[in-house]
Amino acid sequence: MSQSAHDNKPASPPDRGADAPQLTPPSDIGHGLMPHYPVLRRIKDRRALAQSPLYPQIRDELARILDAVELGAPAEPRPRADGPLRVLAWNIQRGARLPELIAALRDEPELSRADMLLLSEVDCGMARSGNRHVARELAEALGMHYAFAVSYLVLGDDLLENPEGGENTQALAGQAILSRLPLLRVENVDLPELKDKFSSRSEKRLGKKRAILAEVERVNPAHVVFDGLSEMRLLTGDPL
Repeated sequence: MSQSAHDNKPASPPDRGADAPQLTPPSDIGHGLMPHYPVLRRIKDRRALAQSPLYPQIRDELARILDAVELGAPAEPRPRADGPLRVLAWNIQRGARLPELIAALRDEPELSRADMLLLSEVDCGMARSGNRHVARELAEALGMHYAFAVSYLVLGDDLLENPEGGENTQALAGQAILSRLPLLRVENVDLPELKDKFSSRSEKRLGKKRAILAEVERVNPAHVVFDGLSEMRLLTGDPL
């Protein structure tokens, strides 16, 4: 049975305030791969993975989840102010300090005016960030539409990121777009592979660098391209 990104969360979600809009149910990026994490960690490289007895059992599920995008929309979106489109790009370092992130994006005058948030290094179901669904919880707190695009199934943590050795649930990492404007179309776009992270001694993971492509609703629709290297381009027919 597929496992929700919110199942088995040991950490309580941060206080978002009584007036924070709740998101409508998003598309599912749940999976049933958690029982296989110990075996996957012991496999040396992708060639050995392809030859393993486990691979035929999980191949389709891996392909689905590593290409996945989850979308969510607030029941009562908070409107954007008039004027130019304000876009903020931020490497949130897994979302490990989620309460502070929410407070900054909600309460800091300049940050709170952002119409779109382009977020890199976003966790979903990682022990190092409390096994939270970081993109969804941020969107709930801010009353924004969101898209979370998976890049990796993470099987090992980077140095000192999970000192207590907590177990991951969904074990997904990627990037996200949060928007005050509806997201009309979103794609998780494959990028040329630079390094095979599955063979890494630290932060062992399956997947590769991806870009998230989104079309947002405007009078002149804008296209946003954002990848894990924190590049951002807005492509429109007219200047923003």
